[in-house]
Amino acid sequence: MNKPSSTSKRVALLVVVAAAISCAIFWLKYESWVTLPKARELVAERVIDPTTILFRNDRLVDFNWHCGEFNSKNRMGAYTGFEKFISGRQTKTVYIESEGMLGEESPEEFLLVLTKVNERLDRIANLRKQFPNIPTPNDSVDTQYELARREVFKDHWKEICEASSPPA
Repeated sequence: MNKPSSTSKRVALLVVVAAAISCAIFWLKYESWVTLPKARELVAERVIDPTTILFRNDRLVDFNWHCGEFNSKNRMGAYTGFEKFISGRQTKTVYIESEGMLGEESPEEFLLVLTKVNERLDRIANLRKQFPNIPTPNDSVDTQYELARREVFKDHWKEICEASSPPA
């Protein structure tokens, strides 16, 4: 029987070492190479031109949430400016700073928004009691609802994204 030469032993050792290093790099980069791009797709699906979307400061939180900022082009072809977003990778829920929850709202989300509408109306009523002559906003129901959705987004951002931010 022929014994393997020292050169073939070295080549085999190099192959094993290279494979181990490749596996280690893939394991270390799995989140940025695989998980993060899949999470970004969920947000990109919701914009007018997904090919133009830019992300910054995005990160994965607690195995489900993806928090960060995005910018994309509008129908006129201009970038609209970075906005915060939260997406649930398991629930497929997407929240955008200027719009709140996208898609059909869950009953829980509807109640959170409704609570914010009521709180806002209570604040206005209290202002009217304290200052009867002060002009108060005369917002439509739709405007009140949109403002409340934005407040709920801010609450979600604080609870999910800010709570998990690494210390500076």
